Amino acid sequence: MATIAATMIYAIAVLLSRQLAAEALVRLIGIFGAVIVTSLMNALRIRDRRDRGLAVGVASHRIRIARASQENEIAGTYAGLGMG
Repeated sequence: MATIAATMIYAIAVLLSRQLAAEALVRLIGIFGAVIVTSLMNALRIRDRRDRGLAVGVASHRIRIARASQENEIAGTYAGLGMG
């Protein structure tokens, strides 16, 4: 009986650790996107604020969308639509 309980506890711990690792990875990617995306879009010569905002909304997370809103109101609006 103790072996079954230990096995169940281990299985739950593995599932939780995988979930936490996945969440941490998503957050790191979001932060990376928030830091890099402006430079990347400048390098690609993407100038239209609507295009920039929509790209950010589709590809990044709330962190970058908030940053897009600070940079330009139109970009922030389209970022929200892209996330939506």
